[in-house]
Amino acid sequence: MIAIVPNYVRDAINAKLDDAYVIAPEAEIDRQIHYNALLTYFDEHGVIPDFTLQHKTDGTGLTI
Repeated sequence: MIAIVPNYVRDAINAKLDDAYVIAPEAEIDRQIHYNALLTYFDEHGVIPDFTLQHKTDGTGLTI
């Protein structure tokens, strides 16, 4: 599916992801997944959530 995302939403999501990757740079490999999760949240709630990236304690990677 193709979605039209306003520039201000795209830029705001990317800015939040850039900030998160300063703390967890290894997570940037999944940037598209994180972007899609934030865009879905925005579509449902009308805001981009505050979030942090953390290592999962079970060793399976990072969680958002």
